[in-house]
Amino acid sequence: MVRLLNIAEMPRVDGMSTPFEVYTVIKEPALLAGMRYPIGISWDKLKEAGFTSIVCLSENYPSYDPSPLQELHTVCLEDLCCGGPLDSKLQEKLVRSATKTVFEGLGMGEDIIIHCMGGTGRTGTVIGCVLRELGVPANTVIGYLNDLNVARGVGGWPENKWQAEMVWKY
Repeated sequence: MVRLLNIAEMPRVDGMSTPFEVYTVIKEPALLAGMRYPIGISWDKLKEAGFTSIVCLSENYPSYDPSPLQELHTVCLEDLCCGGPLDSKLQEKLVRSATKTVFEGLGMGEDIIIHCMGGTGRTGTVIGCVLRELGVPANTVIGYLNDLNVARGVGGWPENKWQAEMVWKY
């Protein structure tokens, strides 16, 4: 089983607040992090911190150029902070696709940052599912994501019970 990082162990990214703006959850098999929507950030600083790839969960066609990082996966997941998904089967399919891409990327040594808008709900869901694929028990994942988001000052996790149900399905 992979080892989940506590906030003191998370690598720092110059110019970004840890864990509010960016948080790294694991170092092995590769770096996996979450963050808020990348407005006014330095992609070069993320590269210097060791990241190679970005996954966008808030747009099909992001309005930014993440160079020198590569876009690994982009998808517009529904924001569930105010209710359940309108089409849960579609949303599950999209979450599973993003999870598979991230899991395979980690296995190939890609150091990945995942984001949505706030870096909490959609990001936490995909990170949670990836952690399950890596063998972390669901209750550990949900507790970890909750504690992490409380520490980030953005409330707990999940934002919606459907998000936790996705983690349990893995």
